[in-house]
Amino acid sequence: MIGFKDKRKKKFERALEEYLHASFRDRNIETISRYLGDSYFGCGTGIDEQVYTKEDALKIMGRNFESLTQPLSLRFRKKELQILNDTTAIFQACFDLNFQLFNKDMTFSNLRLTLVFHEVGEEIKVAANHLSLPTSEHEEGESYPVKEASYLSDRGIDTIEIRF
Repeated sequence: MIGFKDKRKKKFERALEEYLHASFRDRNIETISRYLGDSYFGCGTGIDEQVYTKEDALKIMGRNFESLTQPLSLRFRKKELQILNDTTAIFQACFDLNFQLFNKDMTFSNLRLTLVFHEVGEEIKVAANHLSLPTSEHEEGESYPVKEASYLSDRGIDTIEIRF
């Protein structure tokens, strides 16, 4: 007999798999739309890929799907799904993404993905998403990519005031 926690985990695992297939293999905007929560927000790797509404996320995803017309292939380096409580789970992974662009095989290595899942009624929804790609200038063991940073003094700024 499967216990309550095992059933919960299996439900989140099924939602995760379906969402990843819709996003990377099938690239089906309608399926993805059903999985995104109404208060969804997230970040992608593009400079303008920071969204605070489901509608804006779907526009960005649609743009991405138009750019790459072939299915994408993932190879996970590490992945973990943690059940936080009865209604919430978080998935984190590091993976390589293989795709075709301009009839050439390409790879992004070490992409990082975090997804927050939340159960709404009987459905599992993606509440938040963060996808990042480490910079090529960021060296192993370096906390900040200093080579990519610009010094404030080079822009005529001597101090920064932080307000919340």
